[in-house]
Amino acid sequence: MEESVLNQLTALGLTRNEALAYLTLAQDAGPEGLTGYEVAARSGIPRSAVYTVLRRLEQSGAAFPIGDEPARYLPTRPDQLIDTMRRGTLSRLQALGDALRSMPKRATPEPIWILSRYDEVMARAEEMIRGAARSIWLSAWPRELERLAPVLAQAPQGLHLVLHSPALVDLAPRGLGAQAAHRRRSP
Repeated sequence: MEESVLNQLTALGLTRNEALAYLTLAQDAGPEGLTGYEVAARSGIPRSAVYTVLRRLEQSGAAFPIGDEPARYLPTRPDQLIDTMRRGTLSRLQALGDALRSMPKRATPEPIWILSRYDEVMARAEEMIRGAARSIWLSAWPRELERLAPVLAQAPQGLHLVLHSPALVDLAPRGLGAQAAHRRRSP
């Protein structure tokens, strides 16, 4: 059997045995169809599993039985099978979309960045300072404040700026003295 067709059918939701059974019916069934025994013998599906597989094909609309004792099976025409699969897939996707849209929204947690090098940490701090819209709260050692001083000096006027350092800071950005622990920058 064509392996790529089997793979395509399994990608669309059939089990490997269901795909084997459908292809066996599509290739070998004449107008009278095939019995479960014939499907098992031609496809390699174990006889103990073939009737379960054929019932699942029947339930999915991929095959249908004719007569009984023994029942014979015919495949659904490929174009009809594809239409059935398309409608079923679209219906399931629509239901999933509705379910996802109706889920309660949780608060987005604060972002977490994993930074391992000093330069990455400082670059992220500079990026966050440049992107600040209302306030900047910064606690840093003098060395880091010195490095961030140019970007802090470019922060927009009226931005709420809170600086903290474990040592006296003579390196505060322009317009802020060493006691600028909690002061609003004025224009």
